[in-house]
Amino acid sequence: MAGLSALATIGSLAATAVSAVGTIAAGRAQKQAADHRAAQLEVEAKQERATAQQDALAVARKKRLELSRLQAQAAASGFGAADPTVLDLAGEAAKYGTLQQQLARYGGDVRAETLISSAEASRAQGTAAMRNASFNAAGTILGGVSSMFRRYG
Repeated sequence: MAGLSALATIGSLAATAVSAVGTIAAGRAQKQAADHRAAQLEVEAKQERATAQQDALAVARKKRLELSRLQAQAAASGFGAADPTVLDLAGEAAKYGTLQQQLARYGGDVRAETLISSAEASRAQGTAAMRNASFNAAGTILGGVSSMFRRYG
């Protein structure tokens, strides 16, 4: 009978240990998944910034083309490049193009910062899952030990 009692004690300890190890492993897996998601979000943030930069370069090109077109039209119509109307139109086109460039960059930065914030939140969730798993594992161990003391004195 003493042998069965010892065997039951060992089985109970083993079950408690396996449960605790499983809890920690699950927490680690959640943290790894959260870290992986965070890394993906950071890559997306870089892509957003790169796309915004390309958009801004495209707007700059359009601005240069528009200014060139205005100058060509002015020359074809007999106005000089220094004519006040031509200068006003060119100034407005330049301002508008510059604003569009800034908006393209700003939009990319906002989207990138949102993704970076999401990455930070994902990492925090992973850390919390790992911490929670450790506490749950400790609780499982303490609960198992407590249960054994109640049963076997």
